[in-house]
Amino acid sequence: MSEPIVVNLACCNNINCATITLKPNATTVLHGMNGSGKSSVAKAIQLYSGDGGQTLEVLKPYASESLPSVEGLPSNANILVFNEDYVDSTLFKGDMELIENGYKIFVDTPEYRKAAKETDELLADAVKRLRDEGKVAELLSTVNNLLSCFGKVSKQTYSKVSPIAKGIVSKGNLVEHISPKFGSFTPLIQGDNAKEWLQWRDKGGKYNSRGVCPYCGKVLEQSDLETGNEMQAVYGGKYIDNCTKTIATFGEADVLLSENARVQADAILHGKLKEEPNPENEAFLACIKADAEGLKAKLEKIQQLNYSFLKDEEKDADYFEGLKIHVERLEKMNSQFAVERINSINEVLDELSSKVREIQRAIGRQSSALGKSINASMAEMNAFLESAGFPYEISIASPDGSRCAVSLKPRGLEMNVEDLKSHLSYGERNSLAIALFSAQVKSEKPDMVVLDDPISSFDQNKKYAILQRLFSKSKGVCKGITSLLLTHDFETLIMIGKVHKALLCDSSCFYARNDGGELFLIPVEDDDFNSAVQCFKAIVASDASLPYRVAFARRAVEIAYGKSPAWHVLSSLLHQREVATLNEQELTDEEWKEAWKQLEEIGFKDFNYQDLLTQLGTAELLSVYDQEPSPVEKICAFRLLAANNADEMSQVSNRAHVDEAVFEFANEYFHIENLMAYQFDPVKFNTVPAGIIETCDKLIAGFKRQCEQRADADN
Repeated sequence: MSEPIVVNLACCNNINCATITLKPNATTVLHGMNGSGKSSVAKAIQLYSGDGGQTLEVLKPYASESLPSVEGLPSNANILVFNEDYVDSTLFKGDMELIENGYKIFVDTPEYRKAAKETDELLADAVKRLRDEGKVAELLSTVNNLLSCFGKVSKQTYSKVSPIAKGIVSKGNLVEHISPKFGSFTPLIQGDNAKEWLQWRDKGGKYNSRGVCPYCGKVLEQSDLETGNEMQAVYGGKYIDNCTKTIATFGEADVLLSENARVQADAILHGKLKEEPNPENEAFLACIKADAEGLKAKLEKIQQLNYSFLKDEEKDADYFEGLKIHVERLEKMNSQFAVERINSINEVLDELSSKVREIQRAIGRQSSALGKSINASMAEMNAFLESAGFPYEISIASPDGSRCAVSLKPRGLEMNVEDLKSHLSYGERNSLAIALFSAQVKSEKPDMVVLDDPISSFDQNKKYAILQRLFSKSKGVCKGITSLLLTHDFETLIMIGKVHKALLCDSSCFYARNDGGELFLIPVEDDDFNSAVQCFKAIVASDASLPYRVAFARRAVEIAYGKSPAWHVLSSLLHQREVATLNEQELTDEEWKEAWKQLEEIGFKDFNYQDLLTQLGTAELLSVYDQEPSPVEKICAFRLLAANNADEMSQVSNRAHVDEAVFEFANEYFHIENLMAYQFDPVKFNTVPAGIIETCDKLIAGFKRQCEQRADADN
């Protein structure tokens, strides 16, 4: 069996130090209150693993000189973390796209990879030869560049706004053949920075209105101004660019042209336009364009000899024969270099044609595997979403077998949900997020999974469905994976550690408590999951402080008997009434008899109202508070002091600017509303937040001072 993984964290937000022991290939649950540092644990592990796009330093506590650290995790481990960052960075990448790596999660199964590999291997030699011998990519790039000089046209040889039309064809090569009247500009027109110079000159032209050179301040003759403006009209705009591009592009295509075609191209590119464009030149360029378009049409298909392209074609021998390039049909682009490349390409196509049956079978197997992957993923995900009560289902499409689109649609309707972030509620987004995360876990099979409060906001049926999906013994996606689940939700802990434990993967549960920055983990054993009545009875029968015992005795009575005579007796005691009352009347003998029986059944033996009442006075309660009992016992004593000395405590509270939430928290220990069927021993697990006790300490100290001042005044 693998050794436990001991993770040590230091200086991560509100955690000064923490040691978390993870059982390999099992689930560790950390339950704790909000603010105990659970999310910091998840974030620290996420950043340590290299995910999140940040470093651990973002967790550095304020006013601390020490840097955050995480130690003990396996090096180079693949760790998936579910938290708010996962939802923000991975999900809802577009208005309709659910997840950015859907292909890897839903399509790229081992079965599909095997089928795709067979197809790739069958075509691999052909693809390599087309690349290395046929130079398909280079040829296609050259042809595309050449056609770009002709512009976007259908019937005409070239567009009127194309580089050819706006440059050499309309004016000739005026860069090499400069008019004598522009002779003084020759070094600039033929210079490397001619384009930039002309742009600068054009911008400065408005400063010539007074006949002064904008560069040197020299007074210009009118003839100089006119010559300069005329030169600007000829060479300005994009003429230089158009000439340069056309010459460079034809130069790149030079290797494809026959000897005669090269000579004719040079004459056009480097010649001087005499009058109107030459019809022979027009015809030549039309042939060049036709050859280029023919090559482009064939090369584009040849370059796509892969599953994505072939699965939608009739893949028989005639198909590959139809892809062959007939060099005899090329009038101008038939140089020796071009012929050699084309022959190499055609040889490959002949070989593919000879094994077309084998290719057809491989394509068929890959298509079948693709369909199975998609259908299985959709069926599994949608069954889970339905079991969790989610009113939507996902749709998966992979048109080319290498990419994937995952969208959402209302269950039973053939329409996609648009604007996902706005359309889905907070709970629906979280439900979908954890569903997609579970699919990613199943696909990637990481070394470790961390889940930061994944289900606390859901109702019970969703919680159960998600826990089954994640941790089911039979087919949970986290089965056999070292997992850390952090939650503040007690119900989640009960479901994993008690109610559904037999159905879920091996787990260890802990209660996480942050005391002054040190995170303590208290093991939660099976016998710690007691029913509320069991827990309350144990408290009543213990030797704990009286306020604590009475408060929980009333809880136990209310759960077992409702607001019975025993409940009213205990309420009267807590309110320090001289006699026990029910509906503002003293209890009858019959009611007392029933009350004593109920009190005895919950463990309150030899109950004597008057004796107990004397132990709940202000002095006695202060004594209990000062004896440093457990925080929960202090909170019970505080509750009685606050209730029975309301005016004085209110004055102290107002001076200390204490929020009423402290009193409300204390009051909760005297009622059972919203309690669940199970609860922890509140002393063992110290479930009172440290800040509450600190505030109570402050209030009690102020109350004591006020009592002392009043006593001194009376004397």
